[in-house]
Amino acid sequence: MSTLPPVIPRLDIATTALGLALPVEVDGRTVRALVSQQLLQSLFGASAEPRSWLAAYRRNAGAVNRAAIRKRRAGAAEPVQLTAADFQRG
Repeated sequence: MSTLPPVIPRLDIATTALGLALPVEVDGRTVRALVSQQLLQSLFGASAEPRSWLAAYRRNAGAVNRAAIRKRRAGAAEPVQLTAADFQRG
């Protein structure tokens, strides 16, 4: 079982009309992950303002990036679209 690397929030994050598109390093390769505005609001306390989406991501970058890494390693196509289910334990 491989361990997940430490996560450092990246600066090249794009704000889209629907949320954030962010680069995540997976096994030496950069892949794109998508996090919706709705997910950022419901799980991480963001408001409707894009600035708050970025702040919510920065506060939770470790969890978001690890979820994207797990999902990509499990075979998800790019871009990796994260959902609430990706953050559930169990």
